[in-house]
Amino acid sequence: MDKQKRVAIKVNRDNQFDLFGGQPSVKPVNKKNSTTGRVFIDPAPHDIYLGVARLEDHLKQAGIKAPFVIRQLLQSQDWSTIEARYATSGRAPYAPICMVGLILYGILQGVSSLRGLEKFARVDLGCMWVTGGICPDPLYTTIYSIKNDRLGA
Repeated sequence: MDKQKRVAIKVNRDNQFDLFGGQPSVKPVNKKNSTTGRVFIDPAPHDIYLGVARLEDHLKQAGIKAPFVIRQLLQSQDWSTIEARYATSGRAPYAPICMVGLILYGILQGVSSLRGLEKFARVDLGCMWVTGGICPDPLYTTIYSIKNDRLGA
C-alpha cells in the first residue's frame, strides 16, 4: 500500500522585518509532554501577524472576545491523559489543545462537519487564535482521529 503524501499548509508566522533589515525573533512551536516526552505541534497565536498588525491586536480592536475566552479555558485544563494516548514515535502530532479548540470553537460558530472545520481553520481569524494557526490536513483524518479515537466521542 503506497503512502499518500499530504501537503502541509501553514499560516505564515513570519514577523514584519524591521526598517533596518534585522530579522524578527522566531519562537519554537513544539511543546514537549513532561510525562511521556512526546513532542506536540502547539504554536503560539501571539506569533501570527496580519500584515504588520498582530492577530491578537486585530481581534481586540474588532471587539471579538470569544477566541480569547476559549483559549484561556482550554489552557486551564490538564491535557496529560489525552497526550498519553499518543505514540511516542513518528512525526509530531498537533497538540490536543489545538484540535479540541478547533472543534469547540467551530461548534460554537455553527461549524461541525469535518470538512467545514478543516476550511474554518484556514479562513476564520478567531479560529486561528484558538488553534495557534494550525491547518489540519485536507483529508480530514487529523480532525477525525482526535474527535473519535483520542477523545472517545
